[in-house]
Amino acid sequence: MRSRSNSDSSVNSDSSADARNAALRARTPLTAHNTAFLQNLLERLPLHAGQLAALLDLVKRGYIIRVAKTVLAFIKAHRWQIFWSLTTLVGLVLIINPVALMGFGALGPIAGSAAALWQAAIGNVAAGSLFAVLQSIGMVHFATIPLVGLAVAGGGAVALAKVAGVLQPASRWVQTTSRTAWQWLRTRSS
Repeated sequence: MRSRSNSDSSVNSDSSADARNAALRARTPLTAHNTAFLQNLLERLPLHAGQLAALLDLVKRGYIIRVAKTVLAFIKAHRWQIFWSLTTLVGLVLIINPVALMGFGALGPIAGSAAALWQAAIGNVAAGSLFAVLQSIGMVHFATIPLVGLAVAGGGAVALAKVAGVLQPASRWVQTTSRTAWQWLRTRSS
């Protein structure tokens, strides 16, 4: 009997939470910052009254919009750093050679790998299928994928350092040192 009263009270608390959510939604007017999308999203989420109130308060005060604008301003101000960082990251992923990691080797699927399991599951491999394309890449470009990754990662890292201003002091040092070395060589040869 006692457990039944507990379950009845949890049902009552759920219905009272729904009633509080509905009342809170009715009291919270839409503002310029509070878009229909956010309102619809918040209404669909299974939130308790306190959580809903906190989120609606953030929307109402414009904090969510301010955070989005701040993130976009950061991206706009640092777009080249972000671009070259992502380029370097792509190069590092290529160095690892994800095709080989899946098990597509230079001589075919590597025994016990995901590629071997996939081939066992599909049986006869159709020409032009995703498996066939990945196997072709794995066999033909087994060594070139990491080399391309090395070039992309290296180029991205150098460009990122240049954009971030790290290379400018190093560039001045190289110029000064090479000019001094060249002058020293010219004086010795005359």
